[in-house]
Amino acid sequence: MSSLTFIGLSQLLSKKGELLQQNTHDLLDRVNAAWNNKRDLNKQISIGLNDGELEVSIPQLRFKCFTESKLSLYEGSLIGVITFYTSRDGKNQEFHKVFLDWDNCMHFGAPDSTPSIDTDYAENVEYHFMNALIESASRNKLI
Repeated sequence: MSSLTFIGLSQLLSKKGELLQQNTHDLLDRVNAAWNNKRDLNKQISIGLNDGELEVSIPQLRFKCFTESKLSLYEGSLIGVITFYTSRDGKNQEFHKVFLDWDNCMHFGAPDSTPSIDTDYAENVEYHFMNALIESASRNKLI
């Protein structure tokens, strides 16, 4: 395995970085738009975008979380990473990650987790996204 160089990283970012970052932000926009278009479902759960990052609130469970998205390297490939945080004891606690690979496939928990969900062709991508978030929040005893 060759080591990463400055030039190699620069080329990787220039070839794939902007599109992958856009795909990552588009996924957050898609989840936000889908949820807010289903008014009958969002009376108890609110989802919104703040500076391009997703915020989720479930007041009845006293649960709030927010995302931080970035690009990262995994096994020499560029991937999009959406990390969910919640505030606990005045500190931001990470509890869930969503990965978006170059093929625009979404993975939960780890970049190579299966099954992956093709965000271009799969149905109900937004529900898969939110279901994984709620499962993770429950597993971490946040809800």
